[in-house]
Amino acid sequence: MRNSAAALLLFGGLLLAITLGVPGAPGIFGMSAHAASAATRISWSDIEGWYTDDQAAALSAFKGSCARILRLSPSAPLDTKGGDPVYGRAGDWQPACKAAAKVGSGAANARGFFQHWFVPVRFPAARGLFTGYYEPEMKGSLTRHGVYQTPVLAPPAGFRMVAGGGSFPTRAQIEDGALDTDKLALVWLESPIDAFFLHVQGSGRVRLETGEI
Repeated sequence: MRNSAAALLLFGGLLLAITLGVPGAPGIFGMSAHAASAATRISWSDIEGWYTDDQAAALSAFKGSCARILRLSPSAPLDTKGGDPVYGRAGDWQPACKAAAKVGSGAANARGFFQHWFVPVRFPAARGLFTGYYEPEMKGSLTRHGVYQTPVLAPPAGFRMVAGGGSFPTRAQIEDGALDTDKLALVWLESPIDAFFLHVQGSGRVRLETGEI
């Protein structure tokens, strides 16, 4: 049986994890020793929807993480800020990252990649915490007209994040017209509520009138 490094959590009645199969890895990363000791290996067919889902999207996200991992020294901790060893070292992940770059397109190839490099495990907990990321999609236009009256602004020239906010206008002042809206607008949305959720989430997708995203 391969040793493992935790990569992705799933929740469906039971708490499951897909863990990276790296020969010689010291254990299951990304969780406490107590949680790792409770994990038991399962088969891919035990994961509901595994053979019908589109793993290409998951592979794309994994490649995004690999871009940073491959720049690290193999001995560098994956947690570059805190140095927490629970996440393993870059060298534990780099072989899989290099292999990911060679995977062909389509869900079947992505699924084969995960089945080769990862191992599914189950935790006996009756309840678990699953975190996800919400990316809102909203309607918008590149020009101001009709219902599209709420701008999403680019930072003004010279803007930088500083303690205390610096000398730049506040949110209230910006909404009252303190900045050159027409010059800085990246896109115009049809609802100020959409703009609010975009600000809260930090990113989103805008569907233009042409259907483009």
